[in-house]
Amino acid sequence: YVLEGWVMAGLALQEQRYIDAAERGARALRESFERKGYLAGRFRTGWRPAARWRCVTGDAQVGVVWLALSRATGDTRYHDAARRLAEQVRKTIEVREDWPEISGAVPGSWPRWGDYDAYSYPTHAAKFAIDLITGLGP
Repeated sequence: YVLEGWVMAGLALQEQRYIDAAERGARALRESFERKGYLAGRFRTGWRPAARWRCVTGDAQVGVVWLALSRATGDTRYHDAARRLAEQVRKTIEVREDWPEISGAVPGSWPRWGDYDAYSYPTHAAKFAIDLITGLGP
């Protein structure tokens, strides 16, 4: 939420210092994603991964920030990382004909036992997943 707030405020107010602040955190997350192939669900000081599970909700939120930073800075590495992250999020979406109540739901964590909303499908996870996937365009 903080990175999203900084980048969106920077864009709305045309304040580069807010975009720069968002980019510092977003760049560290992107570099971790590029090294590991996924975003850890939790980080320690120095952006060191502190979990082997993923926070799917956070993945989608970070992807939205990366898309905004790609537009703001022209750095296509953010867009490319957002596209790869969106594909990981998409693979977690439940599509169940036998359980229509959760069909289309996005889990809080992956695997589902992760510490963020374990074994649940928070509505805001779906919201951020939609924001990310539609933000990528065709």
